[in-house]
Amino acid sequence: MNSTPLAREQQRKMKLSVPPPSNETLRIVRRLLRKRSAQIGGGIFLVLVFLALFGPQITPYDPFNITIEQRLSPPSMQHIFGTDEQGRDLFSRIIYGARYALLVMIFTTIIGAIGGLGLGIPSAYFGGWADMLVMRLMDVMLGFPYILLILAIVAILGPSLTNSMVAIGMANIPTFARLVRSVILVVKEQDFITAERALGAGPIRIMLRNIIPNILSPIIVYISLTMPTAVLAAASLSFLGLGAQPPLPEWGTMMVNARDFIVTAPWVVLAPGLTIFVVVLGINLFGNALRDVLDPRDTTGRKN
Repeated sequence: MNSTPLAREQQRKMKLSVPPPSNETLRIVRRLLRKRSAQIGGGIFLVLVFLALFGPQITPYDPFNITIEQRLSPPSMQHIFGTDEQGRDLFSRIIYGARYALLVMIFTTIIGAIGGLGLGIPSAYFGGWADMLVMRLMDVMLGFPYILLILAIVAILGPSLTNSMVAIGMANIPTFARLVRSVILVVKEQDFITAERALGAGPIRIMLRNIIPNILSPIIVYISLTMPTAVLAAASLSFLGLGAQPPLPEWGTMMVNARDFIVTAPWVVLAPGLTIFVVVLGINLFGNALRDVLDPRDTTGRKN
């Protein structure tokens, strides 16, 4: 074919202009480490992961042990965060509940990202009736308020932590799909995609080798911004009695009965509430720093 040498030359020039992936990764890590928000947010997330992995080994008390004679004890040296209405140590229950927060973030992200990629990639790449069908379905889902859509799915599946994670993940699919579609619509018109087609590459090869690697940055940023939303949504469902069920020490569940003691024993509400606040704040800080670092329009620190 006459166009083959030209296509190969365009592809060769493009490859030469792109820095090695390892250097790019190191540059991103260095810029992240220089940002104070990334340091704080990353530190909070690492603490959450540590507590989720080793929580049962470091809790000072059994988080399920009921001690009625010590119910609603205020914070002290013996019980750092005090005890709840059944005499259970709040500090131990919060540490043990970190695993549920991490599970919510991981599984809701996996469901939302896989569903969004599975719908957004063919919709944007092939277009036509597939694009119209998928996007109209996403429009219908986006027509419902976020929390209302989650409540509807949980009402169908039944109240449990697993079902709440499935519901939150499914509610995230429309936004993931729209993000993936919008990015691919830009990427697929680039010269290197045209060069791949001229070289005879099929749709699957182009998707796997060219399109998906070029849309990872916005997807990663969006994942970091949806994680705290998932934590808040799971806590809200648990607070309404539709998420994790007692006696699981999930932070939202811990606040269900604690609301009756918000005046007489405020530490019962403050302990899980402030924990949720700190975790959500930390992940948001890290997500904002990651967005700044991966933003192609941001030139701060690129020469270093």
